[in-house]
Amino acid sequence: MIPNRSLVMSTHKGNLLVFSGLVDWVQNDIVNITSLVGIGSGSLNNTRGLSFIHRQSREIFIFSDADFTTISAINATSPYQQVIIFHIGTSSGVGQLAVDWVSGNCYWVDAVYGWIVMQAIPKDLSRFDSRNPNFKMVVDTYLDIPTGIAVYPELGYLFWTDTGKIPKIERSSLTGKDRKLLVWQGVIWPTSLCIDYSNNRLYWTDPGRGTVECSDLHGNGRNIMVYNPESSFYGIDIFQDVLIVSEWSSGSVNGSIKFFNIANSKQKGFTLIIPKNPVFSLSVYDSRRQPLDISQRCDTMKCQHLCIEKANSTGADCACEDGYMLNPNGLTCEAESQVLQRKIVYTNTNKICFVSINAITSHKYLIPEVGCTVVNSTNNITRFSIDTHKKTFYFTDGHKIYHQIQFSINGSLEVYSTDKAIIDLAYDWITGVLYWFEWDADGGFCYKKTNPFSPNEEFMTTRTKPVTMTFDPYSQKLFWIDSTVRLYNTDTDGRTVNIASSIMKNPTDLEYDWLTDRLVWTDDGFMGRMNSDGTNEKKIYLNNTRTHHSLTVFKNYTIIGYSVAKQPDQAAFTVVLDGDTTKLINFQLSNMTRVDEVKVYDQQLTIEPCERNNGGCEQICIPESSTTCGCFVGYHLNVDGKTCTADIRHEDFILATDSIDHKVYQISSDGNNINSLKMSTGTLPSSIDFDPINQRIVLIDRSDKIIQYFHLSGKEVRAEKKDDISQYSHVAVDVSTGNFYVTFNKTIAVVDPEFDVKTLITTSLTPGKLKVFPKLGQMAWIEGSKIRRAKMDGTEANDFTPKEIITPLDIAFDYEGEALYWCDGNQIGLTKLLTASTEVIVSETGEQPNNIYVAGQYLYYTSFINIRAIYRRNKTKGEDFTTVFESPFVGLASLFVYQNPLSALNKECSDSNGRCCKFCLPLNNRKKCACTDGSWLNDDGRSCYPEKLCPLSIMNGQLEETCLPCYNRHCSFTCNHGFELTVSRPMLKCDSDGKWNHSSVCEPDTPYPVIIGAAVGGFLLVVAVIIIITARYFKRRRSNKVPREMDRMRPPVPVPRADTFKQEELEEDYDYINESTLYNETANDQTPPYIELSESQQDYAKLSEKDTYKRKIVASNRPSKTIHEDYLTPSIAGSLNEGLNDLRVSLPEEDYNGYLRSSSEALRRDSEKSDVSARYQPWDMLEHQARGYHGTRASNQMRYPDGRSFHYDRSQRY
Repeated sequence: MIPNRSLVMSTHKGNLLVFSGLVDWVQNDIVNITSLVGIGSGSLNNTRGLSFIHRQSREIFIFSDADFTTISAINATSPYQQVIIFHIGTSSGVGQLAVDWVSGNCYWVDAVYGWIVMQAIPKDLSRFDSRNPNFKMVVDTYLDIPTGIAVYPELGYLFWTDTGKIPKIERSSLTGKDRKLLVWQGVIWPTSLCIDYSNNRLYWTDPGRGTVECSDLHGNGRNIMVYNPESSFYGIDIFQDVLIVSEWSSGSVNGSIKFFNIANSKQKGFTLIIPKNPVFSLSVYDSRRQPLDISQRCDTMKCQHLCIEKANSTGADCACEDGYMLNPNGLTCEAESQVLQRKIVYTNTNKICFVSINAITSHKYLIPEVGCTVVNSTNNITRFSIDTHKKTFYFTDGHKIYHQIQFSINGSLEVYSTDKAIIDLAYDWITGVLYWFEWDADGGFCYKKTNPFSPNEEFMTTRTKPVTMTFDPYSQKLFWIDSTVRLYNTDTDGRTVNIASSIMKNPTDLEYDWLTDRLVWTDDGFMGRMNSDGTNEKKIYLNNTRTHHSLTVFKNYTIIGYSVAKQPDQAAFTVVLDGDTTKLINFQLSNMTRVDEVKVYDQQLTIEPCERNNGGCEQICIPESSTTCGCFVGYHLNVDGKTCTADIRHEDFILATDSIDHKVYQISSDGNNINSLKMSTGTLPSSIDFDPINQRIVLIDRSDKIIQYFHLSGKEVRAEKKDDISQYSHVAVDVSTGNFYVTFNKTIAVVDPEFDVKTLITTSLTPGKLKVFPKLGQMAWIEGSKIRRAKMDGTEANDFTPKEIITPLDIAFDYEGEALYWCDGNQIGLTKLLTASTEVIVSETGEQPNNIYVAGQYLYYTSFINIRAIYRRNKTKGEDFTTVFESPFVGLASLFVYQNPLSALNKECSDSNGRCCKFCLPLNNRKKCACTDGSWLNDDGRSCYPEKLCPLSIMNGQLEETCLPCYNRHCSFTCNHGFELTVSRPMLKCDSDGKWNHSSVCEPDTPYPVIIGAAVGGFLLVVAVIIIITARYFKRRRSNKVPREMDRMRPPVPVPRADTFKQEELEEDYDYINESTLYNETANDQTPPYIELSESQQDYAKLSEKDTYKRKIVASNRPSKTIHEDYLTPSIAGSLNEGLNDLRVSLPEEDYNGYLRSSSEALRRDSEKSDVSARYQPWDMLEHQARGYHGTRASNQMRYPDGRSFHYDRSQRY
């Protein structure tokens, strides 16, 4: 007996438990464990769905059994607890069931068959045990894995859940019409349903999200009632004002039942524990939930099979089970012997027979009814194909092809005959074309017909013998296997592609599964399966003592016809449930011989667009009055009505991880828009940060121990596994360098985008949440119950825990206010970084904040109480509270709020990585270079051993100004004017030996005609130079014979030695004319001499308009890229054609000895430091320089213009 107002539960072990102390538990918070008893012992195995009917003389409790594949009932008022089976033939995937207590019908979902069916509930169990395999189909299209169901008889609504490829919740009428998709966003595994009839609310559990949720009856007003990521909620029902839910926590072997107040979602009372027996389904047996003040027309209509009340008591209609038709009287039903829908059809010698599809599971209770009147032929039928739209069969006996309407008494029509062997047939039910293969000694031929009376058309030929074929109407491809055990596909244009198989051995039949886009075939002792593109190949072992001739696919079942060895005339079926060999089903039908061909007659192939290719929709196909498309959370439908797009923003947004759906969402700052960001498939983000400079999202997947980053667009995804990632690991981005600071297992390290690691700190406990402040060079993290702080190079670690905090949950830097914010679940406070003064700004609000972030003038946070919302307050006083964003689709965890990156930027490290080759560690207004673990800095303070720096100069070109010449770094460059690239692109890479990967990248740009011209011009120039030099030589000899009077007056002055100048202090410049390096002796305050020329002399020299031309003193052969046109180089001075003797040089009046100097002021200044005479040069030396002479003089004897001579040391240079 089941007392009224009791809770009935089905457990993992298949038991039915009744808890009769429900009222005391809910109203008085009293749990009496003795009130929990089991029922149906010995008659149950794996109960799933539970419901009841409590009306007039019928007080029946109904349940489904997955192992027994039955729907059964117990008289709730009988003490004997006798189990009565009133339906047989469900699959092992039978799920929740629901009762329409007004019409007296039971509805249930079947996940394996992929349908929703109904059957009338027996009015008198004592006289009923029909073991009826029949039912009325309610919904069998666009269903993948239906699991939950609920009925609202008064409004005529039927609700169900689907946990398949596209999880969703739908609604229809009680007959399956007027379908409406209610919920498809933000669901993972919607399992069970129940209805609050008093408030017109629909409730469901989602173990995949760890939630109990609800909406109105139209899918609007959605709300998360209960959330626990560590729990899975399954069964659900309502009693009075509480929601009763079964829970199975991860890692626990016990089941539990909890009550939650519907008004505020808070748990009420104690938890009922079911030891070592998790509870999956539950139902409240309460007569008050099935009111009697609704129309009772079905009690008086006397319908033979089913009666269905219309919505709002507007009437009732009779209906018949499948395989029957309603008679004109509208009450009784008549069997239809010629109905094939959802039937297995197969060859049986010269006949085609059929049996109901649920014979797969019902055969163990009764012998299935078989019909063999579909097609009769005079010869044995070897292969056939079906046009379900025209109810026509095409079949062959090996040499002829026939056409016949199913169940026709007029026999078949021959449409083709040949002497060749007809191997197989395939019918394209979209275009109406029939294909077949023939074979003889000349080869294989494939023909096609557009209709039974059209002429044959040759489609293709093959040299090898074809074995079997199948056709995909959607892609218009013919798949076939030949005798060399090769698989091919051929499109309608005749193009053939080989599909490689590594497991195919001796195939006998090939079939295309259009629901999953897979190919399946029978082989020696196994069934083969692969995607139509040849991927994901799998072998499913069968009994190797049998010969498997043919196969077909119906939803999750693969049906294989076989014969037993040594008994070729005895045949049977093996059924494989979705490739699981542990669930093989074998059954034999009466008078069943060899099965050469088997199909499932299914008319839905041509009427349900959402079943194939998702209706052309990128994300959601909505099967309502007309097929439309929808999008998941974070996307919107494009104008094409098919594809979905997320409008990604690049600033002014909030990033948040979804702990329920395991996604990353971008939310606009005003909370009005939400976008879903693309990540690698299977990523479970647990900590997140953002690099605003590179527009990268950086996250940690703790479950797979992965650090991953990707661009906002979803591109440039990179990830690497790090074994030291712990369950508390977090990541923080240094916006100055793009490096990531990560808390590992008892260490804190910096990781660069190449995933190289530099360990900074070793902690005593496992560190948790981490934040960085690059501008000040500080980082802070949570370690146990403490907040700790250190410099970003890991030094000066110290305790930074304010006394006001209890246990910190999160921290956040305020970059503008230079403070650290923290929360502990009850309050939010801040601590100044410089003074360590603390202030609590939010407390005792009951919000339980758990994630915080500071941006601008605001404090953002999420709450344990409401994980689907983001709140905001003023950061100084905690005022101006507002809800920025709220959505029932999400369960928010990690938080990031965009702000100007300059507020946190460390300028030293942001400029070319601080000129560091590996890590630049920000400090307060400075930086520090560092290397990866196991390496160290070289003496240059930038590169890491054993790598070296590359030179900053290249021949005939210029490196970019920001070039960092470190190992494995790239630098762009440009060639000088007149030079061209010798490599494919202007980019150099620094090798570990300190050399660029290309030694010569710029060569002179000299086209071939120019080379010829240059050669001729060069020859003429040489001749001209010889003539000029000869003329000058004789002219100079003449002029030297008459010395000038002024030259005779010049006294000898010693020549300064080169070592007078400190070469290491010289500033270097490059002479582009003579290709040598010039040193500017400004560091020693030594001013180079100059020559003052008159205006006419300047014109003659063809120099610039400047009055002064300087000549540097010291020359070297070291190269430099700097040119100074102010200096009079030897080449320029030597180009004065008439020589210095023809120039009228004006000397300062006071410089009567003919010496040159920069200024009298410089002379007086220099005279205090050293010998004045050492800072001047004889005129003849300047003359010698002007003529272009370099290096050591050719002779030790030197001559002044007046004829006097002096001795010169060869070792001196100038």
